[in-house]
Amino acid sequence: MIKEFKELVENNARIYLLVNAMFKEIPTKKPYTNDPAGHKQVRDYQHMLELFHHLMTTAPSWNDREYSVSMVGTPFNAIQCHSRLAHGHTERFCFLPEP
Repeated sequence: MIKEFKELVENNARIYLLVNAMFKEIPTKKPYTNDPAGHKQVRDYQHMLELFHHLMTTAPSWNDREYSVSMVGTPFNAIQCHSRLAHGHTERFCFLPEP
């Protein structure tokens, strides 16, 4: 599934432009440099796909630090929320509803 999504993004100019524009809208200043647990912020679709692959091939883990900053939830939602993809960016609304 990840391979197919990657191919879709890279072989469709419109989707490629929208997904890249979506990530460019994420500010580069604090508090957007890291997620609340201190991990590197997702800044491009390649990194997002690497995280999706990790989620699909690794059992979930638990630690108190991530729990203390509300990073407990569904893993795919955490990637979107903490990379600010789900917080009202124009390109997000153009890209995510695509058929």
